[in-house]
Amino acid sequence: MSFDAQAAPASSPLDLRDYWSVLRRNLWLIALTTVVAAVVGGLLGGGQKKSYSATATANFTAPPSASASGAAASFETQQTYAAAGAALLSSDQTLAAVKKDVHSKLSISQLRGKLSSTMNPQTYLVTITASDSSAKGAAALANAAVNETLNVSNQQARNQDARQAANYQNQLNGLKGSNKNQQTVSNLENQLSIAKNLAATATTGHVETPAQVPSSSSSGGPVQTAILGGVLGLIIGLIITGLREALDRRLGSSSDVAKELGIPTVGHIPEDTLGQQTLTQHGAAVVDDSKFEGFRILRANLEFLDPKSPPKSVVVTSALPEEGKTTVALSLALASAAAGRRTLLVECDLRRSALAKRLGTERGPGLVDFLDGRASPGQILRTLPIVVSGQASNNGAGADSTTPSDWVTAASHGDTGSGRPVLPSYDIPGLSGAEGTTTVSKPATSGQRRRRADVDGQVQIGNLTYIVGGSTSMRTAELLSSQGFQQFLEQVSDAYDLVVIDSCPLLPVADTLGIVPHADAVLMCLRASRTTRDQAHAAKAALDRFPQRPVGAVVTGVRDPSRETSYSYSYAYTRQS
Repeated sequence: MSFDAQAAPASSPLDLRDYWSVLRRNLWLIALTTVVAAVVGGLLGGGQKKSYSATATANFTAPPSASASGAAASFETQQTYAAAGAALLSSDQTLAAVKKDVHSKLSISQLRGKLSSTMNPQTYLVTITASDSSAKGAAALANAAVNETLNVSNQQARNQDARQAANYQNQLNGLKGSNKNQQTVSNLENQLSIAKNLAATATTGHVETPAQVPSSSSSGGPVQTAILGGVLGLIIGLIITGLREALDRRLGSSSDVAKELGIPTVGHIPEDTLGQQTLTQHGAAVVDDSKFEGFRILRANLEFLDPKSPPKSVVVTSALPEEGKTTVALSLALASAAAGRRTLLVECDLRRSALAKRLGTERGPGLVDFLDGRASPGQILRTLPIVVSGQASNNGAGADSTTPSDWVTAASHGDTGSGRPVLPSYDIPGLSGAEGTTTVSKPATSGQRRRRADVDGQVQIGNLTYIVGGSTSMRTAELLSSQGFQQFLEQVSDAYDLVVIDSCPLLPVADTLGIVPHADAVLMCLRASRTTRDQAHAAKAALDRFPQRPVGAVVTGVRDPSRETSYSYSYAYTRQS
């Protein structure tokens, strides 16, 4: 298994899981807009008066003409006549008749607002809709409107036929006493008879469907308006989520890191572990096992950055400050030492030293003092026992029912009789100062354990060797890029299984750029929902200037680490009575 820094392209298309991740991150926003809109809709629906709607349909047709040339009407004439009939509803003449029929006290303009008409272009049917505060009132208003519209249309057609009859009569009067135009007189008399008949009986349509009393309100009520408001709120929430994600330049998850930078994610660090001071008791680092699993995974994944040649020195950096790099460096070193590996933690963030405060020790002498020639290796190397709170278990126990709290490292330890182990020493070849060869405590391995009663209920699981930053210096970049630091790093890399270097952020200062060329691998910390894509790209661009080496991303400040992986798993010792 290996991690390929080019495995993921810098801009991959979003898949279904990415969309689900976006919705999950913004679930609170979508839920909030939906609930608020539903509540507002319910309040508006409960406060408005009920309204009922009723519809009636009429069939308008072109009436027969008294003219011999106009016996048949075309489709265009039918459509035009139906449209004219629909328009008649809004005329003052029609509305005045409707007002009289229903005995309404509303004005003509108010009545016009309660009525509407539409014409179906396929069937030429005109639909008239009326609204009222009562169901019976809406039906009565719709029926009155359709009847009066037809009445006005009929009257207009009859008036037109009456005018035509008068015209024929005038023509006949002009031909009286003449024997020259008997055929013309006969035709005019026939047309006059037809026109008079149409002027009395012509109809332009009929009621196709009368209005019925509606059984339910058309305004909906509070329940329906609340549902409509909730749907509208959901749509608004989704739109806001899309805009928010499009405008948000922050990295939100490990998938964002892979898509943007094309580097593998080797660890996820929870938000509640960042910036915390390491708990120390009686000169030992106490590991909180419940929060330490992420760093064990990080330590294991570090091996796979280059399986053929696992890194012996790793630089832990970030794009900007406050992204959790010191927490990652310290906890990674503790996890490595707890696994029985000879581990050295070196603080190279010399501008903002925090390691001494985290471990509750003195700030100097440290790395600056050694590189300036003011301190020997024996003065800067410090050892910190690592203990974990004892929890009883019979997991793997024999007949003597041993528990984790009964065992501590023993094979390489002596005992002073004080109840605290005495750590043996070994030499670091080549790393010598004024005092010659340096000796440091050797960490325990998993097979070097013995039973020991511990009143504190704690188990020692290893020892961490570390070097703090030391004195303040105005030329930190020069010290870290010097030949002396390069020789120091080579020597400790030969002596230790893993050297973890807590360095400065990449973008504000140049200190880390002097360290990277001499380290085997780089871990870049990116804080979720804080580090922007532009900052991450700038940090990676700074690393790309150097010869290619394994680079892994550590996503810090994760609120729910289980969501960053395909599964979550927890395991703990339990006491059995």
